[in-house]
Amino acid sequence: MKKSKTLKKVSLVALSAVMVSGVALTSAACGKGGGGGNPTTITVNIFCNDSDYHTNNTICQKWGETYSQKTGREVKVDLKVNPDKSEYFELLRQAWSTPESVADVIYLSPKYVQSYAKAGYVMDLSDYLEEGAPDKIDGIWSNAIDYYGYDTTDNNYTPGQKISYNANGSAGAGFYTQSGSKKVGLYGLPKDYSNFSMGYNRKYFTDGLKLDYQKTLGSTKRDVASASQVAGSSGCTAKYTGYTANSTNNVATFAADADYTLSDGTHITASAGDEAPIIAVGVPVNYKPFNFYRYNDYESARAAGDPMACAVEEFTFGEGYTVTIPGFPGDTFDITDQANAKASNVPYDAGLGHMVFTQAEYGALVWAITYYLNTFDWDAQDPTKGTGGLTTTDKPQVIFGSEQYEGAQGNALYLLPWAASNDADLINEASTLCSNPTAKADTTSVASTLAGTTTEVRQKMNLDGTTRNANVQYGFNSANFIETYAAYQEFGSTWNGNSGNAGDEAKTKENASGWNYFCMGAAVFYGAGTWDAATRNDTDMAVFEFGQMPTPVAEKYALYSSVRDADYNLKEYSNSPAAKGTGDAANDDGAQRANKAEGLKQYTAAEIVANQIKRQDKWAARMDSVGYAANGRFARMTEDNPEYWKREATASLIQALTIGEA
Repeated sequence: MKKSKTLKKVSLVALSAVMVSGVALTSAACGKGGGGGNPTTITVNIFCNDSDYHTNNTICQKWGETYSQKTGREVKVDLKVNPDKSEYFELLRQAWSTPESVADVIYLSPKYVQSYAKAGYVMDLSDYLEEGAPDKIDGIWSNAIDYYGYDTTDNNYTPGQKISYNANGSAGAGFYTQSGSKKVGLYGLPKDYSNFSMGYNRKYFTDGLKLDYQKTLGSTKRDVASASQVAGSSGCTAKYTGYTANSTNNVATFAADADYTLSDGTHITASAGDEAPIIAVGVPVNYKPFNFYRYNDYESARAAGDPMACAVEEFTFGEGYTVTIPGFPGDTFDITDQANAKASNVPYDAGLGHMVFTQAEYGALVWAITYYLNTFDWDAQDPTKGTGGLTTTDKPQVIFGSEQYEGAQGNALYLLPWAASNDADLINEASTLCSNPTAKADTTSVASTLAGTTTEVRQKMNLDGTTRNANVQYGFNSANFIETYAAYQEFGSTWNGNSGNAGDEAKTKENASGWNYFCMGAAVFYGAGTWDAATRNDTDMAVFEFGQMPTPVAEKYALYSSVRDADYNLKEYSNSPAAKGTGDAANDDGAQRANKAEGLKQYTAAEIVANQIKRQDKWAARMDSVGYAANGRFARMTEDNPEYWKREATASLIQALTIGEA
């Protein structure tokens, strides 16, 4: 087995993130046009929204004034932006056939550093750093800077190696690899370096709504907008008709006996089989999801051939998928006295735990909450309207659950954080193989029997500060990856967990993306990074208030669930009540009960917290970055070129946009 470098894990408690091994970094920040060639003007071409444009332009113009005073040369900055990230990089790729048409300063994604540096598209900034800049880089961007270093003379150089500045290096001052033996070029400075995990709209998790979710029965008559009736209609409030409440329409039933009290004093006593509220915290519930955007009720959906309802009938014999939801996004709890749960000397509140969901819990939560929000009169100014959805316009907007599939690379980049908790990865540590060469190749075997016998030992951090050596399976054909991929796809297929499944006619905002729906209050969950703050802050807080939560973890951490596996068979999960491990013993935190059926019971608050402790250091998220780079044509200029001065000037502007004072 191959021993790999440490996989860094930043605690959930800090709500930061870890980079899942094998995740290809993508740009994460904020143009059309913007070629260079003007001897008095520096052109900058980036992608961003209106809010970020204002911020960047302010920095650029302030730098231009200061630089002009400092040098006696009148310098202007022309900033052009493109709000479409994908289009930005495609246009940039096409423009490199004539480098002089490319702006003087551009965005550089880490995935392009190697190819752009080798092609001479971007300039090495190492010799143009101002006094004190290396210290700022080491202090602020000590991890992100690694992705902008490269040695164009070494075909075997591996991008992403740890680098740092050494004023007394063997080959002169500059950036060197961690061993100190190789000097590398620095082809960009990071605009940002931060996590991309799950975002949620706090508006839908007020104390009042959380209480309603736990008291409302799904069989209550629906009187809401129908997606299938919106197209061509004068509004979005066409009513469902013909609803008949009966036992076959119950979308949630208790899967275990229950006896508990809600925050308002409401006492609930139930027997297995009784109709349950759409969410019963700590109690296993049988869910019968259907496409409520199109159908009146579960029975109508099943009779019409709705794939979601038909899957319930086929794979659960009409009983439903069993999921135990442990709480709500944003819930916190004290972990001070929990064994193996508290690290020392950490820059966050080590005594505070945060709610983490398994993949099926997250799916059921998305379905149940959006069912409620699109069904009941929770937001109407006039209680007699009886409509669901978001009533902020004359045409109420339906509310979607989440979006996990947006963008050309969306699938893989959303999936990889899910893989971390299952000790799975798409590719090996060397980034050369996505198929495990020793995994079972028998095509007659079902997916769940495929065994990736080759693993890579990767060191991971535990919540108490100790480390564990995890045996990570990699490749499309490894058992752990197949299991995780199946759970990821279940989110969309079983739980209707993305806006695309509702149909375009349900969308009232033309050409709106999942992110736009999220910011306008029409989606409950959405993947989000810290760099999105400018966009989030420019939204109406009456409909949108941003919260951040961990990505889901493997189903083996479930209190109890019975959901489909990779072969569409029902599979039981029930995490062992054993205490959280420390050191390598933390690898056993996902161990199952010897008799999983014993987990089909109501859970106390203490039992939920003990289970949550095991999840705190198992989740992961993408780490993204984008950097500013200078056009490589400057490095090839001689002093007689009227633009020669831009070698130093563009480097100075880039530093102002990255490590400069706010």
